[in-house]
Amino acid sequence: MEITLTKKDETYGSIVIDLQSSDVTPKFEAKLKDYSKQVQLKGFRPGKVPPGIVNKMYGESIKAEVVTDMLNKSLSNYISEEKLSILGEPLPSEEDKDKKIDWKKDVEFKFTYDVGLTPEFKYDISNKVKMTKLEVETDENDISEALENIRRQHGEREDVEVSAENDILQGKLIQEKTEYSKDCSLSLDKVNPKVVEKLIGLKAGDTVTLDLKKTFNKDYEQISILTGVTEAEAKKLKGDYNFTVASITRVTPAELNQELYDKLFGKDVVKTEEELNEKIKEVISKNYSDLSEQHLLKELKSRIIEKTKFSLPEDFLKRWLIATNAETLNKEEIEKDFDNYRESFKWNIISNRIFSDAELSVEREEVKERASSFIQQSYFGGMPIGPEFAPMFDEFVGKFLAEENGKNFMNIYHQLLEEKVLLHAKEGVTIKTKEVKSKEFKDLLNKEG
Repeated sequence: MEITLTKKDETYGSIVIDLQSSDVTPKFEAKLKDYSKQVQLKGFRPGKVPPGIVNKMYGESIKAEVVTDMLNKSLSNYISEEKLSILGEPLPSEEDKDKKIDWKKDVEFKFTYDVGLTPEFKYDISNKVKMTKLEVETDENDISEALENIRRQHGEREDVEVSAENDILQGKLIQEKTEYSKDCSLSLDKVNPKVVEKLIGLKAGDTVTLDLKKTFNKDYEQISILTGVTEAEAKKLKGDYNFTVASITRVTPAELNQELYDKLFGKDVVKTEEELNEKIKEVISKNYSDLSEQHLLKELKSRIIEKTKFSLPEDFLKRWLIATNAETLNKEEIEKDFDNYRESFKWNIISNRIFSDAELSVEREEVKERASSFIQQSYFGGMPIGPEFAPMFDEFVGKFLAEENGKNFMNIYHQLLEEKVLLHAKEGVTIKTKEVKSKEFKDLLNKEG
């Protein structure tokens, strides 16, 4: 067997695997004997069917199986032994696509695989990199808005026949062209004031057409809540949706009294409206601080990607995307969104290099802990899991992480990897602070989407 790598440039090459008769024949004959012991054929005792007869009946498929297994193992071992840093996965060469193989007669085989290669590059996460972290000032409008939300969340609810301002509409959201359909709730107090009028005066059974970006004034968090998709996916939603009303709920806001204060913060922790406002301000300030940190890390990620220069084997990567997503993506869609794919590929390459250079790690227990937190929030409303349910909960988490051949495990692993890389990078760069009003900060987040 002979395996060679030919680099066509820094980021692209071909691996040729040349299988000789001396490589294939012994493995083929051994496999033939194994089949002979398993095949049951009329006129022969079990396990006594002559290899020659088995060869006539199944020889071609057995040889194809042997050769395919040899190719896969040889390719994997070569990449590992040569320490090749490849992008995506090797693809059969376009030149081999129309190759004719006579599995009955051929005993020597040559196959070519195209590979994308990680280029050499340098990144900078030193103090020469200047970043700005926004310190958000909480104002009275923030407190008033939060207070109103709290009063509505804990208010009295009643079913009504005709919708009015601030009602909650339960119904079904549909987009026929994408076959999207979901039962959901639409809170009118979250709707763009310019759109809310078309949602007033509705009854059960009425249908209204909505452009979600206009309906929520590009508040992708609210679009995400309504549609059940991530905020990143919500940004990509296009076209009109039909919302059909099933029922209408009206909320009478809760009174500001000791009963509400105790329900929110525990008995006698808050006793006056002034103390309540102060508590709310603390919570809002913490939320803004967390959002500001997320914004900083997002900006830092973009800066690293932008300033780290190297080329990618784009034609190869487009082929690989089509080959691995044939059921969901076509060539036109990949061409249209390739700027996003390019950025994603670049970030994966850079973040993996930083992760390795900094000797960072993500432990299995960290993945399990993050998965447990996600499931607790998503499926149990954030409520603590009692000790009597702990074994059942652990089993649920284990099954979640194992789903789709460990896809959920790897998704969470890569989330944690990215977080650790960005926090490591943040420690190396220079960060100054800048005070901004909360409205300015919210406008910035909405603008960036």
